Amino acid sequence: MYLIRAEAAAQLNKGDAARADLNIVRKRAGLADATAQSTEELIDAILKERRIEFAHEGLYWYDLRRLNRVSTIGIT
Repeated sequence: MYLIRAEAAAQLNKGDAARADLNIVRKRAGLADATAQSTEELIDAILKERRIEFAHEGLYWYDLRRLNRVSTIGIT
């Protein structure tokens, strides 16, 4: 839920809230805080974290489709 809320906050240009939620997940995993500043960087960091957190659950494809980023993986 933290990553969903982080993405929503990033989309609403609430970078501090998005970064705070993202860092909660990262701290639980023993990682350093995210350094992303812009909305695009935050979305990229959140997607990366979702890809790692939900590996093998098949959610990455839906994330890419939802954000119109399917072309970034070479599918036309």
